[in-house]
Amino acid sequence: MARRVVVLGMDALVLPHNQRFADEGVLPNFSRMLREGASSYALSVLPPYTPTNWATIASGAVPGRHGAGNWTDVTAEDPAERKARSTFDARTLQADTLWNAASRSGLRTMLLTYPGAYPTTVEKVTVIAPLYRGLTGHALVSGGEYNLTLTNGRQVSLPVKSQVMGPLLVPTEDGHQELNPEGLEHFSKFSIARDANNTYQIYWDEKVLVTLPNSGWGPWATIPAGNSEQASVRFRVLNTDGDNVHFVRSEIYPTRGFTDPPEYADDLFRSLGPFFEHPAVINRESDQAIDALMDEIRDQVDWYIGALKHSAQHKPWDLFMTHWHWIDTAQHNFLAGLDPEPGVAPDDRAVSVIRRSYELGDRLLGGFLSEMDESDHLIVVSDHGHVPNRRIASAARRLVEVGLAQFDETKLPRQVIDRSRSMAYLLSPHEIVVNLKGRNAGGIVSKENFAQVSEAIRDALVEWKDQDSGRHLVAYALEKPHQQLLGYFGTRTGDVMFLYNPGYSWGVPSNGLSVGPADGSSNHGAQMPTTTTNRTANMATLLAMGPSIRHGYERNIQELGCVSLMDVAPLVSNLLDMTPPKDCRGAVPQDFLKFGN
Repeated sequence: MARRVVVLGMDALVLPHNQRFADEGVLPNFSRMLREGASSYALSVLPPYTPTNWATIASGAVPGRHGAGNWTDVTAEDPAERKARSTFDARTLQADTLWNAASRSGLRTMLLTYPGAYPTTVEKVTVIAPLYRGLTGHALVSGGEYNLTLTNGRQVSLPVKSQVMGPLLVPTEDGHQELNPEGLEHFSKFSIARDANNTYQIYWDEKVLVTLPNSGWGPWATIPAGNSEQASVRFRVLNTDGDNVHFVRSEIYPTRGFTDPPEYADDLFRSLGPFFEHPAVINRESDQAIDALMDEIRDQVDWYIGALKHSAQHKPWDLFMTHWHWIDTAQHNFLAGLDPEPGVAPDDRAVSVIRRSYELGDRLLGGFLSEMDESDHLIVVSDHGHVPNRRIASAARRLVEVGLAQFDETKLPRQVIDRSRSMAYLLSPHEIVVNLKGRNAGGIVSKENFAQVSEAIRDALVEWKDQDSGRHLVAYALEKPHQQLLGYFGTRTGDVMFLYNPGYSWGVPSNGLSVGPADGSSNHGAQMPTTTTNRTANMATLLAMGPSIRHGYERNIQELGCVSLMDVAPLVSNLLDMTPPKDCRGAVPQDFLKFGN
C-alpha cells in the first residue's frame, strides 16, 4: 500500500502542557504518540508569528524567501492608500511549498484550513475552508452574545454588530473572483420571542426559524446569504432569570463554495453538516458560556475528523495538511491565569479551560489516528508556543519619548504616529522604518541622514529600560544589513527589526508611559521563541509517528539542539519519497528515523 502522510497542525501546542495533562491521564492519544513516536521542542523562525511559521513549515524556507515575515505583505515603499494583503493569502507567498512539490511528484494533497493554501492554481490540490483573510476565510458574520428582557409573545430584534470584513474569494472556471458579502443590514433580520410555555423561538425576517431547546445548542438553520447562496447559524440559551435571557448566536458561515474546487463543499455539507471557523463568543467570566464554547469546539473537532475520513474515501490524497487554531485562542485568553505572577495561585477556571482544550486536541488526534494504517505517518506540529505577558510596552511611545516621532493630535485619544512630522514609524509590531524621502509616502528624512536615523532607532530600542525593574525590554535590534542573520532580506522588512525580552509584549500601557503593567493576556509573537517559565514555553512542538519513526524517542535538546520548523518540510518529503520544496533550507531530523535515512 502506498504511503500517506498527515500533518496535523495544532496552533500554539505547548509541550509542557501536553506532558502535564498526559501525566494526569486525560490525553490518551498524545500519550500513545509520545510512547510510540518521536518528539522534540521545535524552534520557530523569528518572530514567532502564526503566518510566518506555518509558511516555514509548508516550505522549509526562511521568511525572506517565503515572504510571510509579517501578518501582511506591507512594505516601506507602499503608497499610503494601498491596503496590504494578509500573508495567509497564497498570493503573497513567494516560496515553493510541500503541495507544489507533491504535485510535481504526481501526489495528491488535501489542505484543511491551512494558511497560505488559497487561492491555488496547483494541480492535484484540494482546499477545504481556507483561511486567506488572516485567521478567517469565508465566514460572513462573527458570533454574538445577547442579554435581553423578554415578555410573553413580544419579538425583540437581535442586532448583528460584528461582520467579517473584506471580499470573499470564490473559485471559478476562469480563476478566482472577489465578491463583496452582504452588509450587516442583510443579517439584521433575526429576532427572538418567548411564549407562554417559556419556550424561546428565533425568527428570521418575521418567520420562525428555529425553536431553542432548554439546554445545549439548538439545531442548525439556514438563512439567505446573498449572491443566491445560503449560510448556517444556530443559537444557545445560556441562562434565564425571570424575563431575562442570556444567549449566544454562532458565527454565520456559507453552506456552499467553501472549498476549491467549490463543488466538494456540497458533499462535505451533506455528509458532515455546517462548518464554522470560530466559536460564537469567548466570555471568560461565565461558566455557562465556557461550556457552550467547549461544546462548539468539540463539534468543530468532529468536523475536522469527518473531513479527513470523508476525503480519504471520496477524494483520496497522499498528503493531508491541516491547521487547527483553537489551542492558540484558548491560551491567548486563559494562559495568564494558569501561569500567573510568581507567588500567585493559578486560577482554577483558567486551568480547566486549558486542560479541556488539550483534551479536545487529544480527541482530534485520536480521530486522525483512527484513519491511519500501518504504512501511514502522522506528524503533529505547532508554529510556536505561548507565554504570559508580565509587562506591556509601546514602541510607538518609545519613538515619541526619544524625539523620533510625534503623535497625530487630530486622532487623540488614539495614539497614531503622524508620518508628516516623524522621522520613524512602526511598519509592524516588530519592525520600524525610517521615514525616507523618495521611498516612503510623505517621507521627511533625506538619504544623507538615513544611516543616522536608523542608528538612532536601534539605540532607542537597545537602551530602552523598564524603570520599575531596571531590565532592558528588547532582546535584539538589527538594522537591515544584519537581518540576514535571521533569514530576512528583500523589501518586506523594516529598517530595524526587534523583539522583546521574556515577559514583555506589545500593547498600550495603562499608565501612559512606554512600559507598564500587564493586562492579563498571553502572547507568542512579541517574545523570543526560547522564552520559558516554570509552567509553559514559547517553543513550538514536533511529534512524529509511523513505520519509519523511532519509538519512544525524545530529542535531548541540550546535546542536539531543538528541531527547526524548517525541518518539517524535508521530513515530510522524506516520508513521501519526493524531492523537497525548491526553497527548502531545512534538513531531515535523522535522529527521528529508525534507519537514519
